[in-house]
Amino acid sequence: MANLITSADSKLLFNVLGANGVFSGVSGLTMVLAPNTIAGFVGLAESPFVFELGIMLIAFGAMLSVYYRRKRVHKASAIAITLLDLGWVIGSAALVVTMPELFSATGIAIVISIAVIVLAFFDLQAYALWRIRQSRLSSGPAQPSA
Repeated sequence: MANLITSADSKLLFNVLGANGVFSGVSGLTMVLAPNTIAGFVGLAESPFVFELGIMLIAFGAMLSVYYRRKRVHKASAIAITLLDLGWVIGSAALVVTMPELFSATGIAIVISIAVIVLAFFDLQAYALWRIRQSRLSSGPAQPSA
């Protein structure tokens, strides 16, 4: 099925989804368990946002882990995950550039560092999706099985 990607199509994609899932889950768990500490560390005045973001990251990480374990993902889901990572990077850059007063100097360094890691996930996922597309284009239309 052309809309389903499996690990046979791209081990790279699933390895990156797995790493992204672990990174997101661990980041989220840290935010949920210590929102006040994290907020203070990055210079934020309030921690409810940190807790809520942590919950979302745990859910995102769990979803990616499911795809990794099942070794299959719909193409639209893989594209959406990749675009969400790009959105994270763009949002992080926008926050640091337009509202640097929200963060301490350490907080800005942390936001930028995390954005660089997420950018690497985006790049690798986008590259894997491009390779899958190229492979499918060069193999021609799928032949019906007998």
